[in-house]
Amino acid sequence: MKKLLTIFFLLFFCRLTAEAAPDSTINVPVTIQGLVKDSASGSGISNYKVYFVTDSLSTINIFDSTLTNSSGFYFDTLWVPSNLMYTLQIYTYDCNSQVHAAIVGSPLYNFIQNFTICYSPPLYNLGGQVFGSFFPLSAGQVILYKPASPEYLALDTATLNPNGVYYFYQVPGGDYVIKAFAPESPSSTTYFPAYSQASLLWQSASMIHLNQNLFNADISLSVVPNAIMGAASVSGNVSLGSATSPFPLAYVEVLLFDSLMQAIDYRIAGPDGAYAFQGISPGLHYLKVEIPGRFLEAQAFQAGNGFPDAALVDLVVPDNVIGISEPELISQVSQAFPNPASSECNICVVRKTPAMAHIQLIDLSGRILRQVEQRFVMGSNTLKIPLQTLNPGLYFIRIRVDGALPALRKIQVFRL
Repeated sequence: MKKLLTIFFLLFFCRLTAEAAPDSTINVPVTIQGLVKDSASGSGISNYKVYFVTDSLSTINIFDSTLTNSSGFYFDTLWVPSNLMYTLQIYTYDCNSQVHAAIVGSPLYNFIQNFTICYSPPLYNLGGQVFGSFFPLSAGQVILYKPASPEYLALDTATLNPNGVYYFYQVPGGDYVIKAFAPESPSSTTYFPAYSQASLLWQSASMIHLNQNLFNADISLSVVPNAIMGAASVSGNVSLGSATSPFPLAYVEVLLFDSLMQAIDYRIAGPDGAYAFQGISPGLHYLKVEIPGRFLEAQAFQAGNGFPDAALVDLVVPDNVIGISEPELISQVSQAFPNPASSECNICVVRKTPAMAHIQLIDLSGRILRQVEQRFVMGSNTLKIPLQTLNPGLYFIRIRVDGALPALRKIQVFRL
């Protein structure tokens, strides 16, 4: 018995000694760097995770990871065991399905690897509630804008339910701005259109960074004063282009400010670009065309107090700073159908007069992939948009006629 105990303790001691023996593996510094970019736009993808993975004995383990910067570049220095093989890998839901991109690098010291992927960001749901005078509105619309260059894109429009709630479903992750409109009614309170944070101007609207489902993106609208302040008035036309060769600019928002730049009223220009304000007080006022994404100066004018009571002010928007349209004001342009589509989609446009239309196909980054012209006749017109050469994903079709802001429709392309 004593001999057996002695053997047992010797074996236990030997095992402890073996486990406590120092590891001969040496840790060495390894630099990883490169660029992750989108194959469609060629631009870098920010905040994207790159994994540094060990590959030993057919077992893959994530050793460390790093994120790309705002330009899509990543750089990091890691201390890693020298006796293993490593790869740089990225995982993404691309335009077709989930893919795994693995690049085998040299086992030590330096990894330089660029990744080009067909990138489609994850989809989230966005919603909130619209308030007027601290109470939910029972009618109205919310527009979803995506900041892009050279102009904001109006991606979608949502209608308020009776409790003032709106939803946008399956929105690609990214940065957005929202704007709410309440219907105008002579028998009820009128509200200014407003962005988030109750802002009347897009420059001061808060940006939504959509990286998860968000259902508290609320908007508060302020009341338009309805008191008659005086006998003065101002009217005119909003046009696009230059003062010598303008085109009427239809359905844009015109804001009226007092001498202290406090908003006191607004109008939506008519189909001919005409607007008018009555019952304003004499003195200095300002007018501003509000087009999301574009810097436009307020224009001063005087009415009464030695100046004509009826001021005439034409507002010209330079054609190199034109922004986007308000989609709920664009009538007789159908949604794209079928949607999703794989080979071709259609859009119906009804015109009261003939016109030349400019049609552009745009990707998520705002890049124009294709543009054509088509003459619209009076009555019904059908646009046929070929999709066979496109990668699967979300795209936008912009339709513009001279003298009017464009209509924007979205199309989801899929592959079987």
